[in-house]
Amino acid sequence: MKQFELWKKQALHKLDKSSKGEIDKKVQSLCDTINQRNDMFTLSSCSGRITLQKDTNGEKIENIWEFVSHEKVSTNQITKVLHKAKSNLLFLQNSCILHICVVDLELARKLIHLGRTCGFNHAGIIALKTKIVVELICDAKIELPLFNLEYSLEEHFLEKLLQRANTNLDKSWQSIFKLEEIIKNVNSRRSI
Repeated sequence: MKQFELWKKQALHKLDKSSKGEIDKKVQSLCDTINQRNDMFTLSSCSGRITLQKDTNGEKIENIWEFVSHEKVSTNQITKVLHKAKSNLLFLQNSCILHICVVDLELARKLIHLGRTCGFNHAGIIALKTKIVVELICDAKIELPLFNLEYSLEEHFLEKLLQRANTNLDKSWQSIFKLEEIIKNVNSRRSI
């Protein structure tokens, strides 16, 4: 248990290495609730996002992001970026993802089950060698080429795409809220 406490202390005092540099507002309260417990802590999190990025065809490049939002997005926001685009862009909508270190396999099993009941359809253990890390993902995702210099999108298609992406974010945020409420109401790891 002392090793687990040391890992937790180190993880919670590290600088945030994400490009945003801070925890997303929509997942902050859940992370705080998890980190207040003595049997688990968060390693990384994302509340979900909608992005436009340069289409790299698999090549690694710097400054890949043309647009990033952890909130719902309007057609107008995306259209502005598209009109300025000088290259092909990919549209990506990703839902919530959490990496949670837990004290033992029994708690990992319970957290995976709990996550699935809250809407984290993709749930499992991703590390076992030293730490036990549970990954919870709301797997509603969209990825497609959105803009190509050879053609332009019809506005109706873009509206429908963003409607679906925003709905996916809503579902993801509901899963975050459900998981937080259950964890808040649990006093010990045996009750999860």
